Amino acid sequence: MVVTGGESGRKGMKKTGWRLPFSGLRRIVFYYLVLGAAWAFCSDPLLKLLIDDPRLRELLHPFRDIFFFVLTGFFLYLVLERYLKVLRRGDRKLYHAAYHDSLTGLANQLRFQNLLEETLSELSGGDNKAAILLLDLDRFRTVVRTLGHSVGNRLLKEIARRLQSCLDPQALLSRFSGDEFAVLLPSIEHSDQVAGVAESLQKCLKEPFPFVEHGLHLSGSIGIAIYPHDGHDAITLLKNAEVARSRAKEMGGHGFQFYFPEMNEFFLQSLILENRLHTALERNELGVRYQPLLHLHRSRISGLEALICWRYPDGESISPERFIPLAEETGLIEPIGEWVLTRACRQNHHWQQRGLPPQRMAVNVSVRQFFQPGFFDMVCRVLENTGLAPKWLALELTESMLMQDVEQARKLLADLRHLGVKVVIDDFGTGYSSLSYLKRFPVDGLKIDQSFIEGIPRDHGDTALTAAIIAMGHALGLEVIAEGVERLEQYRFLKEKGCDRIQGYLFHPPLTADECTGLLMERRLESIVLN
Repeated sequence: MVVTGGESGRKGMKKTGWRLPFSGLRRIVFYYLVLGAAWAFCSDPLLKLLIDDPRLRELLHPFRDIFFFVLTGFFLYLVLERYLKVLRRGDRKLYHAAYHDSLTGLANQLRFQNLLEETLSELSGGDNKAAILLLDLDRFRTVVRTLGHSVGNRLLKEIARRLQSCLDPQALLSRFSGDEFAVLLPSIEHSDQVAGVAESLQKCLKEPFPFVEHGLHLSGSIGIAIYPHDGHDAITLLKNAEVARSRAKEMGGHGFQFYFPEMNEFFLQSLILENRLHTALERNELGVRYQPLLHLHRSRISGLEALICWRYPDGESISPERFIPLAEETGLIEPIGEWVLTRACRQNHHWQQRGLPPQRMAVNVSVRQFFQPGFFDMVCRVLENTGLAPKWLALELTESMLMQDVEQARKLLADLRHLGVKVVIDDFGTGYSSLSYLKRFPVDGLKIDQSFIEGIPRDHGDTALTAAIIAMGHALGLEVIAEGVERLEQYRFLKEKGCDRIQGYLFHPPLTADECTGLLMERRLESIVLN
């Protein structure tokens, strides 16, 4: 129990009684003065009481002072020895706290850097090599957010124990911060040896952790830097290992990556792109394109998908695959996502006001945006500000996104359905594809990932899976959409299997707002003529 200083003091007085208002050396001096005064005033009466013979007392009188010095010297020795022992114990605790992680007991980052510098100093001028490995757990923040910080701390302790058991005694394991660990191999022969250590660390994490009913599966991304090839000092080696680890994460995680110099150029370009992304909204460099969807049974436009685009002032286009992950990482996805949603809803309402056929507008939502506090309120605010009715908005979410926090996702989806907003699972077939979870989510449709559509009809596996997804979606009462349709034989197959809507360059590429306005006006005129 934690108490305040005053309360703690009062409790201490009750337990231990009265204490001197000072401590340490001042207390020792106080005791010494009290003992000296007591001896000065009490030694003569004590001798008279013990020895009746005056001559004997006079003979022993010089020894009285010697006895006092011996007695007080022994007393001071005992007190000082006890005091120094307390100081040494405190120094050891301070040293341990300064150089070790309080949760796992491993060496901390300061201790790791000191030992790394000592190792490099010993190896300088020779032919020996050393290596450092930086390990970062994949999706650990999601685990903590789902299971809580207490389980996260227990999990980190178990991870530290497993990693330590996988390493040789001469290797140093350290915890830097959060879910970041580091390993120093002070002497290696070749890079294959380091790769073996990295694979061993991955195997240690592969075994399920018994913190949930069916076990918790974790993986890590590892970056490797080798002395002297990747740097001659600790700072450079750590920086390069971090670059390699970031590259391993970008490649999907659950692996390791050796550093190579070209990585610096790659991350420099990413940094430049990130800096430009911060001002892209202000400079009006971002835009929205609208790709129409075709209803296969009615042979007409049935909905649009809003797709973000980025074009530099010099005309160069940046692919969303490049800047969306950066926006996710930096948190810019939240203002950018809200801007896209607002732009799409406002444009859709504008088309309806012009008397064009009403279309449901689909907008992609990122995982960070979906789980941010206030996401539902943001959707309500955008709909209110733009005047668009909720039934004309559809939000597209991926399977893996929903599985990151099932209960929170269910609640948000239920709120959206109650509002009237439609929800479609995007890239279906590439994530968990769990029917048990799919039944639990209040969603309205599935969008088959284009990787399955691409192989139709040549690839029998893609053909069979696509047909199965269409049948399964209809059995669950869901609308099925196919994206990435680019060939006529794909269109024919999907129509034959009963797919509801398609999207792709075979029907229409993404269009600007003006181009889409013209297309919708043409379709309205055609329907008037046909009627």
